Amino acid sequence: KELCNGCGACFTACRTGGHEAILLAEGFPQVEVSKCIGCGICHAMCFLNAITLVRPGGEPKSAW
Repeated sequence: KELCNGCGACFTACRTGGHEAILLAEGFPQVEVSKCIGCGICHAMCFLNAITLVRPGGEPKSAW
């Protein structure tokens, strides 16, 4: 949330991809973890690099 400007690109990308795992709350995206499949489309669409993908155990995707 610190880097996010609330543009909604991640929200739109997730919806377009058919996953609907991102909701907008108070103008900022919130990931609904139970619906997220970890595809990374939200991360790819975020030009501010405000999204970090993590495994369920908390390991950042860059370490996969």
